[in-house]
Amino acid sequence: GTILFLHGNGQNMSYHIHTVWWLVNAGYAVFTFDYRGYGVSTGEPSIKGVMDDSHTALDLLLSGNIPDVDDVIVLGQSMGGAIAIYTVATTEHQDRISALITDSAFSSWRDIAREKAGDLFITWAFQYPVAWTINDDYAPRKFISEIDDTVNIMLIHNRKDPIIPYEHAEVLYKSSGKRADLLITNYEGHVTAGKYNDTQQKVINFLDIP
Repeated sequence: GTILFLHGNGQNMSYHIHTVWWLVNAGYAVFTFDYRGYGVSTGEPSIKGVMDDSHTALDLLLSGNIPDVDDVIVLGQSMGGAIAIYTVATTEHQDRISALITDSAFSSWRDIAREKAGDLFITWAFQYPVAWTINDDYAPRKFISEIDDTVNIMLIHNRKDPIIPYEHAEVLYKSSGKRADLLITNYEGHVTAGKYNDTQQKVINFLDIP
């Protein structure tokens, strides 16, 4: 299969590729890119901008100009998971997407901004004013229910995630109508699913669903 990989907020695609290299070894073709303002991509990053970039990448994969691409699996990590949910929910190509996988995704841009501001003493008092400046029109919890039943969904999250609390996965799971496969792990760190053989195998088994 062909996987569209949407990486997280920090660094660029070369920094994140080690987290999905095992999928290449498992026989999947992985297509990735840097959003505008990331890596060597020009422009300035914005929430709408990265959404547009993801749609463009998906359209390119399904344009027919890249050989041997039938259906596409969309995999997003952290911020990329939030982008992936919106992209799959709003693309005109849902019938050509076989699966959506998120690893450590958040359920709301505004909520995660508030939580991160609340983590620091210097910004704690401003967590709600800061959050309300964030555009939440693209909140993943609003869009996951709009994904067709033909698209299999897996939500992966580490219960000990120090960056994005695992409760975000529970919100997404409930917002999906509880139809998603929810895989909660107990490893240390953020975006850790690709590091462990047991989780890798669960993802492979999920992708083998007819």
